[in-house]
Amino acid sequence: MANEVDSDDSRINAGAFSAADPPRKVPIDRFPDYLATFLDFAKWGFKVTYISPDRKTLIYDSPSSRLKSSLRIEREADEISVKHGRKHAPNEGHIIEWEGEKCVAWHNIRYLHVPEFMDGLTARDVFERTLAQVESPAMTEFMKTQLGPRLPYPASGLAYDQFLWERYGTKLFDLFDIRRADLWEDFQRFVSDYYALRMAASERFAASQHLFEVPDWCIC
Repeated sequence: MANEVDSDDSRINAGAFSAADPPRKVPIDRFPDYLATFLDFAKWGFKVTYISPDRKTLIYDSPSSRLKSSLRIEREADEISVKHGRKHAPNEGHIIEWEGEKCVAWHNIRYLHVPEFMDGLTARDVFERTLAQVESPAMTEFMKTQLGPRLPYPASGLAYDQFLWERYGTKLFDLFDIRRADLWEDFQRFVSDYYALRMAASERFAASQHLFEVPDWCIC
């Protein structure tokens, strides 16, 4: 494909921005540099393999999984998302048909409560903590770090992603390794149980799920 990248030509300058005083606006042509200021892609074997035509989306591949980072330009502070995917996650779009069913292939690990799952919390634990507005153990620890309490957005989100990578290491990336079907099945049950609890507790939440092409718990 025209936008696929030779990994040998995708080197990025991790020192282009200061982690101590990062800007809230990110020039599109410096987007890869900004990401590399906070995320240690090389440590986990990730290399750029795809750049969208508008250069606002980058996809990184490792032997085990994929990462997609997207930049959205906003007036006050730009937004940057980092999503994890298994090897069948597409370069463009986020819905695929897998094993005969449509499903979401790119995942926000915070939205799906991956840190809590990694820490051994059950779906009910997470549901009850959500109702009580209790932060995850990982976020609580992150806010005790030097950067956690003072970084501006969007740098704070990237720093938290890096914190999670260090906290869970290969265990996190193994979850998205298509060769580890056992881990993924356990996680699918966790996600399904969590959303079942939410739907049982709120008719309004249950009805809203029918507005979307694929329910949030249909992950692959």
